[in-house]
Amino acid sequence: TPGGAALAPYWTPGTEELANRTLEVLKTGAECVVWEMHGTLSVGPGPMEAFDVVDVCNKAAQVYLLARGAGVNPKGMNASQLAEIEKNFPKPGPRG
Repeated sequence: TPGGAALAPYWTPGTEELANRTLEVLKTGAECVVWEMHGTLSVGPGPMEAFDVVDVCNKAAQVYLLARGAGVNPKGMNASQLAEIEKNFPKPGPRG
């Protein structure tokens, strides 16, 4: 996803502290927050777009784990490569 995903270190689920830590992570521009040992949270203009963010992150995690299992250490994309993808695949607006 253009905003990427970020890890929020473990904190007790359902607490105000977890909410505050999640907000700190979202302020970095991440669209998907992976809560260590808990789950994920995503943001978007609407519920379908937020689901799409989680879906893309889930697929990326699967590819990453498969690559690691095959002995490859994925490097990810650099800023130029990401900009090219964003240019060719603009972020859609809310679904109506």
